[in-house]
Amino acid sequence: MENSEIQALIAQASPDNLSQEEIHKLLPGLDSAYDALSQSQKFNDLTIASDAELREKSSQGSIESAFLLAYRHIHNNY
Repeated sequence: MENSEIQALIAQASPDNLSQEEIHKLLPGLDSAYDALSQSQKFNDLTIASDAELREKSSQGSIESAFLLAYRHIHNNY
């Protein structure tokens, strides 16, 4: 999965921008992206990181960290 595709999913998945119905429509795409990213050891290593660690890595430009934070937020709240 390309970085631009991941960035687009992150932007779309922002709960501030979407209704709950729209978020539910995005879940299959988010789950597919998660499955694709989980083929990478780098991504799998991130799955054990805390949200604080992911925020730090995200602020340093890690798209995978930003995606994982958005994914966790969506799945924990919706």
